[in-house]
Amino acid sequence: MDPTEADPWAPSEADAVAAVGAAVLDVVVVALAVVGVAIVAAAAAAAAAAAAVVVVAVGVEAVVAAAVP
Repeated sequence: MDPTEADPWAPSEADAVAAVGAAVLDVVVVALAVVGVAIVAAAAAAAAAAAAVVVVAVGVEAVVAAAVP
């Protein structure tokens, strides 16, 4: 091979750009997964809070019903 020729097996600039793009895509996918988990956790916390409010309301209603003749 002529030493002045480019190595046909050397990584090209397109390969480097594709590798960076793949790394960025991996970061975005992980970030979206973290956000998704946070959304699910927030929804579960909101559901638990709503259930607690219902339990307290039912308890207060029962106490008031027992106290009022």
